[in-house]
Amino acid sequence: MKIQLVIVGIVILLLVVGLSGCEELTGNGDVSGDTSKVELLDYNVISTWVTGAWTLNRQEHEQNGFFYDDSSDASNHEYKITGTIKNKAGYKLERIVVTAKLYDSNGIFLDSKDDTVYDIPDTYTEDFSISFFVHNTDRFENVNSVKFEFTAS
Repeated sequence: MKIQLVIVGIVILLLVVGLSGCEELTGNGDVSGDTSKVELLDYNVISTWVTGAWTLNRQEHEQNGFFYDDSSDASNHEYKITGTIKNKAGYKLERIVVTAKLYDSNGIFLDSKDDTVYDIPDTYTEDFSISFFVHNTDRFENVNSVKFEFTAS
């Protein structure tokens, strides 16, 4: 009985330590713009990077949420935001621009990029994908959150 309690305690401790500080970014997010025409059904943020790029120990890494590895051998950082939107305008939308805006923990705007989807019939859904790379995102390591803006026509 005591061994089972110890094992359960260790498992709980490992889960708490392993998940502390991790912010998995998924869901339906903070949105603005043409929200009467477009709905964000869900989204996901994946961070990828490479360590040992110039050695025989090259390893590719992937983690949910915004994660930045600042070790000296880490490179090729990318934040990939994927998601699904729905046309709820009541008519076919010719074009929806999905803009992802990155912010730091103080709510300071850092960068934005967009993806455009075309010819979405009423009530249909469509996937989008937006990537931010370390070489073109100022203060990449400070990214903490994402907000979305829709422009529909």
